[in-house]
Amino acid sequence: MDGSPDFKAEGLLEGLDDRARKARLGLLEELSADGVEVEDLRLAVHEDRLVLLPVQRMLSQGACLTSDEVAAACGLDVEFVLSIRRALGLSHAEADDPVFTEADADAFRALGAVRGTARLPDEGVLEVMRVVGQGLWRISEGMRTLIAESLARAGDTEREVAGRYVDVVEELRPVAGPFLESAMRAHLREGLRTEELTPREIDSGEVDDTWTVTVCFVDLVGFTGLGERLPTSEVVSVAGRLATLAARVARPPVRLIKTIGDAAMLVSTEAAPMLEAAAELVSAAEDWLPPLRAGIAHGPAYTRGGDWYGATVNLASRVAGVAEPGSVLATEDVRHAAGTSYSWESAGRGALKGVRSPPELFVLAR
Repeated sequence: MDGSPDFKAEGLLEGLDDRARKARLGLLEELSADGVEVEDLRLAVHEDRLVLLPVQRMLSQGACLTSDEVAAACGLDVEFVLSIRRALGLSHAEADDPVFTEADADAFRALGAVRGTARLPDEGVLEVMRVVGQGLWRISEGMRTLIAESLARAGDTEREVAGRYVDVVEELRPVAGPFLESAMRAHLREGLRTEELTPREIDSGEVDDTWTVTVCFVDLVGFTGLGERLPTSEVVSVAGRLATLAARVARPPVRLIKTIGDAAMLVSTEAAPMLEAAAELVSAAEDWLPPLRAGIAHGPAYTRGGDWYGATVNLASRVAGVAEPGSVLATEDVRHAAGTSYSWESAGRGALKGVRSPPELFVLAR
């Protein structure tokens, strides 16, 4: 291509056979014609990111507005715009960096309007944005893994893979937005079924985020040792199976709050459904996972940003840590809250790290 750099002289075609060299040369020429500097191409080759540059550039199209411009157009403070970006977990941007699109400006305009009419506090808005950012990061990670695995085909050239990435992401873009919006609406609907707003809260204008709940932690026994004996892919697969199984048993009012590698946390507004879910989870794991153990506590907990905090949460985690493999271990409060339909075996009052007065513990009879 006339006027294009000498990529061979730049050392960007070394170590490739004829077919791979021709494919990379074509990809380099396309990217160069699209305005990518040689230094950026060299870094992408060095870091094995060359095939991802076309889709990165496609997703960056239209990013021409700075935070100063977005703030001025939407009637917002520049610091508020930048704080929203930071809360979402995005990379650092200066006030004059063109990192926003017209669609971003529309979103900020809508946020600014509802922030004013609903008198939303900035601290609360930023907290929600942090949760959104964490969720979207996990979604994007899952999508990237799914796309990478689905596009991997033996014998492909870099140019073929790069083109396929662009095609798949282009097809996903019009689907992702509506699907995420409908999923959010469904979650809001589900959450409001158990939400409470008491006359006292209405009168005072202060909402109490403290609930009486049943909290369960389950973890894989011996998971750390698996990493020393098995390939990474198999360890990841085991953690994925735990997440899948935990999501399957989390039927309302039981909700899966999060998975953290070898553990899962579930919360329920009722004790009995949590016992059923924990027992089902531990039992199902016997067929296709290392042994699971579950620890359950019942009492007040504080919810914020989609997570739960407080002594009850800490207690459930500690109880799980002393449970025997394949068992469901619960506090006395759980036994009382669940009613008389369950059989228990006393496990005494063993020491629990960080718990001053350990409660009596009970093993759910299976």
